[in-house]
Amino acid sequence: MKTLKGLIQGFRDTRGFSLAEVLMATSMLIVGIAVVLSALMYGVAGVEGSRGTSTAVFLAEQKLEQVRAYAVSTTSTQGLSNLTSSSFPAESTITGYPNFRRTVTITPNAGGNADLQLITVTVFFKPVKSTGLSAETSMSVRGVVARR
Repeated sequence: MKTLKGLIQGFRDTRGFSLAEVLMATSMLIVGIAVVLSALMYGVAGVEGSRGTSTAVFLAEQKLEQVRAYAVSTTSTQGLSNLTSSSFPAESTITGYPNFRRTVTITPNAGGNADLQLITVTVFFKPVKSTGLSAETSMSVRGVVARR
C-alpha cells in the first residue's frame, strides 16, 4: 500500500496526458461547440423571422397611409367616393422587398354605416427559419376611413 507521499510523487512523475484523456477532452469540446453553434443558428433564424414580420408591418402601414391619402384627396379622380379595391391592385412584387407581396381590400358601408369604409392591407411573406425559407404566411393591418 502506497503512502500519501508515494501518491504525490507518482503524480509528479507523469510526463503528459494519455491518448485516452486527449480523445475524451477533444470529444467533449466538439460536443460543446456543436451545441453552441446549433443554438446560435436558431437565434439568428429567430431574429430574421422577426425582421420579416417587422418589414411586413411596415409595408402594410405604408400602403394603409397611401389609401388614406387617396381617400382624403380633393382630386376629381380620387377621394372617398372613388375609393375601391380596384384603385389599389394586388402587388405580386414590391420593389426592394423580395419574398413580400400585398393586397388591399376595401369594404364599403363598414358596420352598416354608409360614411365608413374598412381598409384591410394584407402582406404575404416567407419567414426565415433555421432550415431556410418556410411556407408563406400573412399579416394584416386594418383601418377605417370616414366621410368628413
